[in-house]
Parts: sequence; structure tokens; C-alpha cells
Amino acid sequence: MASGKIIRYNETKGYGFIAPDDGGEDLFIHVNDVGFPLTDRCVGQRVSYEVMEGQKGLKAARIQLLDPPAAPRRAAPTTRLDDEDDEDCEVLSAEEYSSEITEALMETAPSLTGAQIMKIRERLIAAGYARGWVVKG
Repeated sequence: MASGKIIRYNETKGYGFIAPDDGGEDLFIHVNDVGFPLTDRCVGQRVSYEVMEGQKGLKAARIQLLDPPAAPRRAAPTTRLDDEDDEDCEVLSAEEYSSEITEALMETAPSLTGAQIMKIRERLIAAGYARGWVVKG
């Protein structure tokens, strides 16, 4: 069995990616191929797995934790930007994310003040960093 680290997982959508220890392209993972309760807090965990051919290329299957944590933890945000073909997992720069937040707030709540928009943006960007949706730069 191969080994690697979970680098991204979206609990709501039920899929994510593993970075293999021996390098190469990240492998797709789906909740149905995991032998333990998988949550977005599993990002950063080391796992063993088998490589299989999936509908869109290689994927990991029969995934097992190698070192179960005493308590769930979060990994630092990832800076991997090479998943261009997976729009659901796009990582944005803080500037891009901030721009999108501002536009959405102005369209949906035009009565917000500039100060309110700034506070909301600050909180959402912090959440984006914590979940790996946003990278500095």
C-alpha cells in the first residue's frame, strides 16, 4: 500500500485530495473509499491507500489512517495552486477573495457601510486562511 497526507477535504461535498509521500500528482479521494470517519479536520493526517483508476484518472481507495490523532486537528492552509481542472477546489489569493466578497456584499446588501464591509471581509478572509481556501499573495 502507498502512503501520503490528506491535503484537502471538503466534508460537505465528500471529496478531497492526498499528496503521495513518493511525489507525483495528488490523488482524488471520496468519502465512500475511506475506512474511518472523514471530516475536514482530517487535513494533514497521514494515510495508507491503494491506487485505482477512477472516472477522471487515478484515485485513492481503501484509505486508512496511519497515525490516528488524539484529537482532530487542522493543517496549515495549502499553497497548492495546480488543480486548475477542479473548479470546486480553487484556492484564491487574499486579494481575489477580498474582491469577490466585496462584490457579493455590495450586490446583496447595498446598505452596508464601508466599515461594515471591511469587518465582514476581514472575518471571511481569516476563515478562508484557516480552511485553506485562501493563500497569501
